[in-house]
Amino acid sequence: MSDQLTPEPPNSLEKAAILLLSVGEANAARILRYLTPKEVQRVGAQMTKMQDISTEQVQAVVESFLRSEEHTSELQSPCNL
Repeated sequence: MSDQLTPEPPNSLEKAAILLLSVGEANAARILRYLTPKEVQRVGAQMTKMQDISTEQVQAVVESFLRSEEHTSELQSPCNL
């Protein structure tokens, strides 16, 4: 039996930080333009706290984001109106 605890899944703020860290500086800057100053401050602070982000964590966050975007796109499609 392992003594290691299973890490908790990231919260929304942590997911945003992981996603922004994974897309590169230029793309992150483009995304941050859509946030309020307070949101930029909060996610920026979280980004500086992030340590030892595993490839699996990044992959899970990116896949989750893409799934949510697919769902949002389907809801906003003119065919669904």
